[in-house]
Amino acid sequence: MDKNLLDLLDRACRWAVQDPDAETRAELAALIGHAEGGDAQARHTLAARFDGRLQFGTAGLRGRLQAGRRA
Repeated sequence: MDKNLLDLLDRACRWAVQDPDAETRAELAALIGHAEGGDAQARHTLAARFDGRLQFGTAGLRGRLQAGRRA
């Protein structure tokens, strides 16, 4: 695995450990497992949720509620 993927998996694992919601924790654990197994879609999904910083300025609009800091 390359360093970028390892960093991404590390961020996702650290999030999952502290996630108090059992449903999103399980969702994230499944994504991590699939990504570790080579699933490109799972890796893309994790990257979309954990790469970069959360953007503000939504003028009150809300995004989807899902596991991840950019969710």
